[in-house]
Amino acid sequence: MILSKRWYLPALFSLTTAVAAGGGQISPPGEREMPLFDPAQLRPGMVGTARTVFQGYEPEEFQVEILGVLKNAIGPQQDMILSRLHGANVERTGVVLGMSGSPVMLDGKVLGAVSYSLGTFEKEAIAGITPIGDMMRAAQMPRAPASETAATMLKEWVNPSPAAAPPGAVPVPGMAASLLPIATPLVFAGFPESLVREVSPLFRSRGLEPVVGGGGQASGVDYPLSPGVAISVPLVRGDLSLAATGTVTHVEGNKI
Repeated sequence: MILSKRWYLPALFSLTTAVAAGGGQISPPGEREMPLFDPAQLRPGMVGTARTVFQGYEPEEFQVEILGVLKNAIGPQQDMILSRLHGANVERTGVVLGMSGSPVMLDGKVLGAVSYSLGTFEKEAIAGITPIGDMMRAAQMPRAPASETAATMLKEWVNPSPAAAPPGAVPVPGMAASLLPIATPLVFAGFPESLVREVSPLFRSRGLEPVVGGGGQASGVDYPLSPGVAISVPLVRGDLSLAATGTVTHVEGNKI
């Protein structure tokens, strides 16, 4: 699950809180400590692996072919890694909602996370990867007190500033289409469909894709929170529920 720096910190806090509250089990220490791959060592043609959940709750692997690095594509000193995805599932479905955050490994090291897609109707599964180093730096940024954060975020939702907007389209040299951030599914349960349709443009403009979900209890499956598993972060709980879903990229200590 990848967001811009301004959006990533609240999400990271929510995810960490969910883990601390027992939303899943952190993988044993031996499974979570993985070295990081330096993007400066990348060369076109290198092949790594990525993990994501296509069905159920077990992550499946697919291949990631490195095409190159787009310098400063996401922002100043924030490069994007351009890749082509291979595998039966991903070649059939393409890059879909919820895949944002799917970890990419190369030579046994974490390279980054799938975060951008070329488009729904493209024949090839072309994806943009956010380097793990940028994600780690965003996680280490100082966080404002919760009361200040809530007030600021509400103000920006009502009157968004350019700095608070999700990252935009990234042109790809030699291609007519541009890479777009993979929207984060936002599941509404208990809300009238007419209301969800009415508010959808607001959420879509902020990188979220509203989805009408059914009620009911969780599956009861208690699986480790490890790279590649799907995760749902509840934002509202009760008769009405609202949850964002994505994929775990990296586990470090008690944070994901």
